[in-house]
Amino acid sequence: MLATGKGFGIHPHVNMEIISILLQEKMNHKDSMGYGTVIEKGGVQIISTGSGLFHEEYNIGDEEVNFLQNLDSAQTADCKTKVSNQDFSKSKPEE
Repeated sequence: MLATGKGFGIHPHVNMEIISILLQEKMNHKDSMGYGTVIEKGGVQIISTGSGLFHEEYNIGDEEVNFLQNLDSAQTADCKTKVSNQDFSKSKPEE
């Protein structure tokens, strides 16, 4: 959980796969590739850091952020750096 305005300042990752799942509220993402976005409840972000990426993320909402984040070593070193996002907040489970 992150309180409003709290987060993680600019920091590096190399050859990592990072998966973030927002369970409550919203947070920003800004990185050294010039990419910036807001991830909201139900959003999933996947980052392949490749040979290196600097990024930051902060709670920009009005309440505490609750999120899950998994960091793993990449299976392939120095792959292409990429960021992808998916919004599952409006997805309906199959009946």
